Amino acid sequence: MNGMISASYNLMTDQLFIYLLPALALVVALVALFLGLIHSRNQQHKLQAMERVLKEHSRNRDLLRKQVNEIQSGTLGLGKRLVALQSSLEGLQEQQQELSMREPENRLYSRAMRMVELGADLDELMRECELPRAEAELLLSLHQQQRQRTE
Repeated sequence: MNGMISASYNLMTDQLFIYLLPALALVVALVALFLGLIHSRNQQHKLQAMERVLKEHSRNRDLLRKQVNEIQSGTLGLGKRLVALQSSLEGLQEQQQELSMREPENRLYSRAMRMVELGADLDELMRECELPRAEAELLLSLHQQQRQRTE
């Protein structure tokens, strides 16, 4: 009887094993599928995040390109202005040279005008500035007219 029970037990165990093995394989496959799905979702989220970062970098690159183009345009404009200023400066230097050649005369009249403003008389102007009488009188007359207009 023991032999029969033992054989019957072995038969049940074998049948149970035959039914449980595919079920166990199915559970393992479902767990593997579920883990694969989770991994796939994680990869998809990472991919979407990378795409957002890539788009942001593309926008930044485009903005930087635009700024570089603006700087280049500004630099060209500044270069043109610099050339124009250089030309203007050369013209002013030439004028300054011309004026410096005539300066002793101008300096004499500037000094005479300051003396008139400070109250110098006709004889003092003629003596200190070495002006002819007619020019000294003209300076005094101009100063008096100017003073009368301001009063």
